[in-house]
Amino acid sequence: MSKSCQTRKLHIGCFDCPIDGWLNTDITPHIRISQIPFLAAVLFRLGKMDAKRFNQHRSGIFKKVHYLDLMKPFPYETGSFNCVFSSHVFEHIPHGRMPGLLREVFRVLSPGGVMRVSVPDLSFFVKHYTPELADVFVEGVFEISQAGNKNRHHWMYSEHTLIELLSRNGFVNVRRCDFRQGSCPDLDKLDNRPEHSLFVEGSKPL
Repeated sequence: MSKSCQTRKLHIGCFDCPIDGWLNTDITPHIRISQIPFLAAVLFRLGKMDAKRFNQHRSGIFKKVHYLDLMKPFPYETGSFNCVFSSHVFEHIPHGRMPGLLREVFRVLSPGGVMRVSVPDLSFFVKHYTPELADVFVEGVFEISQAGNKNRHHWMYSEHTLIELLSRNGFVNVRRCDFRQGSCPDLDKLDNRPEHSLFVEGSKPL
């Protein structure tokens, strides 16, 4: 069994927040940059990288992150993980691709394993919608001004639709959770976006 499969907790889309004890994954180009000696320093000197990101490279943040393309089958064995965590990632995935992604999450979870998902809460945005600020609403929901297609929101979820999505794809005991409350371990480190977020957990049947 590979070293990554021995890690029992999978962190999907961690970006610059890898957590010790988890297999931290993302698709950020900073993973590749961190693998090439002095490249971050060169980019910083050329003005292509800001000071915050450069300091993260100097501290080795992105060396802790493994590349994982969520649009492809996961390179992990079936039942490899006890827990899967994802924060503010699902909204960046085209809705039609979600069943395939959830099949992979379901596959790599061990029986009884827990998946915890955090996404922006669509109900919050709808509650604060006003016709006079329709453009502001659309921008806030889909983040269309973000550079790069992967950084924009492709779909949004309410409590009902996210629970239904997970249940439809095999997860059981699917429920809404409060911030830093639930069955997933290390929530004091993982849950870091309490504002406007929806937290849902589900399990793979035993």
